[in-house]
Amino acid sequence: MRNLTIKRRKSVVGCAMKMKVYLEDPISGDFTINGVLCRKLGDLKNNEEKTFTIGSEEARVFVIADRLSKNYCNESVRVPAGDEDVQLSGKNHFNPFAGNPFWFDGPVDFEMLKNRNKSRNKSAAVMVAALLIGVALGPFFTFNSLSASRKEAKHFSENGMEITLTREFRKVQMDGFEASFTSKKAAVFAIKEEFDLVEGFGDLTVEEYGELVIEGNGMEAGSKVKNDIGFPYFEYTRENEKLKCDYHYFAVLFKGEDAFWMVQFAVPEADITEYRPLFIDWAKTIEFTNS
Repeated sequence: MRNLTIKRRKSVVGCAMKMKVYLEDPISGDFTINGVLCRKLGDLKNNEEKTFTIGSEEARVFVIADRLSKNYCNESVRVPAGDEDVQLSGKNHFNPFAGNPFWFDGPVDFEMLKNRNKSRNKSAAVMVAALLIGVALGPFFTFNSLSASRKEAKHFSENGMEITLTREFRKVQMDGFEASFTSKKAAVFAIKEEFDLVEGFGDLTVEEYGELVIEGNGMEAGSKVKNDIGFPYFEYTRENEKLKCDYHYFAVLFKGEDAFWMVQFAVPEADITEYRPLFIDWAKTIEFTNS
C-alpha cells in the first residue's frame, strides 16, 4: 500500500463546490467514469490537501464535480505501479460551459489531452445554444433582419486569427475559445492548442491532430479527416438539447508555427446544404498572424 496526496490549489473558480476524487478499481468499483469502473476516495474543498491510501498497482485517478457531469467535466491522471508515495496537485479552471473543470498540474499526456478536448467539445454545443439564443432574444435580431447588410463582407481579427465573414456576424467573448462569432443562425468558434502542451504534440501532422480530436470526442464512425477542398476538415452532427434540434459542425484544421488551430462552423442540420458552401468560402479566408 502507499499514500496518494492531492492538493487542490486555491482558486476563485468553483470555490464553493467540493471536487470528488475517484480511483480506478475494476474489482471493487461501483461507479463508472468515461467507461472506467472506479471507487470513491473522498472530497476536496478549495485550497485543501488530503492523503488517501491506494494499492501499488497502476491506476487512473479521476477528479469530477458531480455525477451528472462526470463524463465531460472530469480530469484523470495515470499513477504508475510502485510502492512510492504519490503527490499530485491542480486547480479548477474558468470555463462555465464545461463545468469549471479541475485540471492536474504538470505534464499533459495524450490521454489527458483527448479528454480535455472532449470536455471542450461538449462546451461548444452549450456555447452554440447560448450564442444563438442570445442573438434571437437580443437587439442584434433587428440588425440581422436587414438582408442587404447580411450580404456585405466583414473582416474580423482576434487573438492572432483573421477571418472574413459577413456583416450579420458579431464577435463575442467565450471562455475556452480563442475567437468566437455568431449570427442569427450560425456560429463560428476557434480553438488553439500549442505544441508544448504535450511532448511530441508538434510532431503530429494536421491530419493526425484531427484524428486525435475525433477519437477523443467519441464521434460517429462516419467522421474522418478529409482534404478534398484545399485544407483538412471533418464534419459531424450532434443533438443540441437546449435548441431542441440537431446541429451540423464543419471543423477546419490548421498547423501553424507553434500550435494547431481548429475552427468550427455550426448551423442547424436542416440548413447545412445552404451553409456548407459558405463555410468553405469563409474558411478559405482564415489567416494567422502569430502562429
